Amino acid sequence: MTENQSIQHNDDPPPSADEEVARLRLQLDEKSLKELVRLGLVEWDGENHVIKKGPNFDRERPLKK
Repeated sequence: MTENQSIQHNDDPPPSADEEVARLRLQLDEKSLKELVRLGLVEWDGENHVIKKGPNFDRERPLKK
């Protein structure tokens, strides 16, 4: 990478021309987050939009296939 190059990172989901696709993306994101909370991997404060490491975050576990 040269001095003039930079990596840009955007946390926003990509825009969708299809409203139904955008709605489905949000539902999947929330479903995934709820599963991580259920497993104790994260703690989620939805009111303040904050996610923290949960009590099981550093616990060793097998990767799902």
